[in-house]
Amino acid sequence: MGVTMYRMKFFLLLLFMVLSTSNLNAQDNLQHDRLIIKGNRLIVKEKYNEALESYDQALSIKPNSFQGLFNKGIVLDHLGRYKDAVEVLSVAVTIEPNNYDAWFMKGKALDHNTQYGEALSCFNRALTLKPDFIEVLFNKGNVLDYLGKYNESIETYERIIKLKPDSYEAWNNKGLTLARIPERRVEAIEAYDMAISIKPDYYEAWINKGNAAVRIRRYEDAVKAYDRAIEIQPKEHAAWANKGFTLADLGDNKKAVIAFSQAIELKPDSYAAWNGKGLSLDKLGKNEDAIVAYKKAVEIDQGSYGAWTNLGLAYSRMDKHAEAIDAYEHAIKLQPDSYETLTNKALELIKLGKYPEALKSVEAAINLKNDYPQAWNTKGEVLTHFQGRLNALLRLSTGQSK
Repeated sequence: MGVTMYRMKFFLLLLFMVLSTSNLNAQDNLQHDRLIIKGNRLIVKEKYNEALESYDQALSIKPNSFQGLFNKGIVLDHLGRYKDAVEVLSVAVTIEPNNYDAWFMKGKALDHNTQYGEALSCFNRALTLKPDFIEVLFNKGNVLDYLGKYNESIETYERIIKLKPDSYEAWNNKGLTLARIPERRVEAIEAYDMAISIKPDYYEAWINKGNAAVRIRRYEDAVKAYDRAIEIQPKEHAAWANKGFTLADLGDNKKAVIAFSQAIELKPDSYAAWNGKGLSLDKLGKNEDAIVAYKKAVEIDQGSYGAWTNLGLAYSRMDKHAEAIDAYEHAIKLQPDSYETLTNKALELIKLGKYPEALKSVEAAINLKNDYPQAWNTKGEVLTHFQGRLNALLRLSTGQSK
């Protein structure tokens, strides 16, 4: 969801106190309890599938065992079996409806299963039972943010801050949500500053502050924030990449290329860094190097319309018209309604003398956007070539010379 997740320590939840209060005989109770403890120990060793087997054995002895259901649900959620986790935890909360941990874990499983409305209901139930349950408040805030309920999300983070004023994660998350509201991005920066004042080496907040500064076009402030993040965590590729884009916004493409190169060194499969490097190299007139960068970007993400378009433009600047057309065709497959790319393709076809194909491409662009001047100009250029050829044919048929 793009926000810091405040997670309970997994094994602490699993080490649930075993209280056998059933009508089972003493031997069955003892065996049930041993299996629960065995499962808990396997969790500590990260042997999750074996732990599931142990809990299932315990549940075969005592099907309504809250401990067995609760712990099994947590393991299923951890293994990504979210639907199964929801089913098991739903039974657990019917057995102990006042157990706030169970409602919390059911909510988390629902969240992971993209059932956000139901997740919120569970989080609210847990908070009714334990209003100061900070972990639940974090998860509730995250879900509200994801659902676009920004004001409610901000109120939830503020509730955490009231309970725990030194929670730098809450200040950071509040900033992330504020930053989604254009008119509140200055407040977002203030929230990040609060997080940083509590934890000066919180590099994530420095990056987020830089991102918010970019959105309100305070590019110099953004670069300073990214530099601070890099001082704290030199191997954080996102800080280097974001710095590269911001330097490019400032027109300092030489430094931008250096920043992008550093980001790529740290994360060679960073599509954004390769594409950004290509853009800056283009601005510096280094077309061949830009092509290399764009080709790497589309190799990493073949579904990137932007990188294919940039590659086409770079080829065009190198007068490699066939290669440009190929790149544009990839882009058009990804975004068939791109009238700009259809027009660019037509221009390349004109340069290769393929006028019928150029006309077809530019007319498709005009059909998509009738008031796009470049498309009409390009169509005029095509028709001019057609007229020139027609005039030549007429001269030949009448025996006229040039």
